[in-house]
Amino acid sequence: MTIEKALVLFCRVTIIVLIGIVSLTGAGTPLQELVVRCSIEELRQLQIRHGAAIIDAIPASGGYLIALPSRINPAEIKAANNAILTSENFELGIDEPFPRSDAARGLQWDMVPFHTSNVPRFYLNQPSATNIEVLKAHRLSTGKRSVVALIDTGIDDTHPVLNKIVVKGKNYVMRGAASEWNDPRLDQRHSTVFELLQSQSTVFDLDFSQAPVFPVLRGNINVLFARSAYASFRAMPLPAAFGHGTMTAGIVHLVAPDAELMPMKAFDADGKANLWNLIRAVRDSVDMGANVINMSFSAPAEKETAVLFKTLAVDYAKASNVVLVAGAGNQNQDIEVLPAAIEPVNAIAAVDSHDVKASFSNYGNYISYSAPGPDVITTYPGTFAMASATSFSAPFVSGVYALLKEAGSDGKLGRAQIERGSDSIEELNHPSLKHKLGKGRIN
Repeated sequence: MTIEKALVLFCRVTIIVLIGIVSLTGAGTPLQELVVRCSIEELRQLQIRHGAAIIDAIPASGGYLIALPSRINPAEIKAANNAILTSENFELGIDEPFPRSDAARGLQWDMVPFHTSNVPRFYLNQPSATNIEVLKAHRLSTGKRSVVALIDTGIDDTHPVLNKIVVKGKNYVMRGAASEWNDPRLDQRHSTVFELLQSQSTVFDLDFSQAPVFPVLRGNINVLFARSAYASFRAMPLPAAFGHGTMTAGIVHLVAPDAELMPMKAFDADGKANLWNLIRAVRDSVDMGANVINMSFSAPAEKETAVLFKTLAVDYAKASNVVLVAGAGNQNQDIEVLPAAIEPVNAIAAVDSHDVKASFSNYGNYISYSAPGPDVITTYPGTFAMASATSFSAPFVSGVYALLKEAGSDGKLGRAQIERGSDSIEELNHPSLKHKLGKGRIN
């Protein structure tokens, strides 16, 4: 047994003992959850002084998810020992896509072969793909032997474009597979939606070259249909973030079609996740063999929370040379968000087809690169969709890293190659954005 394994075993045994000797003040006591980073001795003091109970632990990194009586002010913990890092195990949300455009109108289904499946030509030839010369890149690399983890709402692993490249992931919101469909926010009311969307997948086996696309607006996402059933879909109930993970997966697949996709379902279909599950998802992605981790979400970059996420998650990925990519957010502000602003995460802003900053995209000195973001066409459960967000910019960069992995470049070397290959866009944008859209637009 190695020293490291022995330490982990000792910590786990110690935690079990500590849980056994400390209890909360009563079964009906209102509780709060905190994420903390501390030593075993500091943890013992938290239990003795504040009645803390351990819910989950990453003992090798000193990370713990604890429950405290709600009457305890976390500031009391910091006052007693400033060395302990604490953060509420707060809920994060996926950024809503930016309001729709009418770009989906006039499209026609025209299916063409693309690696393991048939796809509509408008997926391959969309401006987001042609601007960064995706198909040209495939002459050199397609992402073989790369694994991209997507911390998101899961992936529709029955989608005919994705089903051959989705590998086993992990579901943090309920038991079972990390599928878009396996979600606590979905119930019997949604069975009709499932059947309708599944029926759409038959278009990938038929000749629909002359069939028009019927866009249906759900929130700010245009879901694309090839059948008249689109009218029924318009009135069907669906949670707000349903499909988001399948959409980010489809963009990675567009860029790196032979990369494997690992769904890490930390968000439910309402687009909600908590801090601890996101930390766990990053670490589990590394342990399960991911080379790249895509994080299409953002939250306010509170200092203590950012330090906790860095020490418990980002540093763990960095130590294994795993690349982290995150969207910059959709508030059109010069603000830092978590996890994009945490070094060495690749922070991605969005630009339009003219390489001008997208009207919704955040920006700032921490941005690494820009990538297409408006009117991106990608997979959606059972079909395709069009939407705009930095959520959909980040997976373009994750896909590029997957291409570089196959070519033998990852980590720092891959980052240097992306920087050298990016197109300068400063002269196309307002002078106030100088150095705030990264090293350029990926290419």
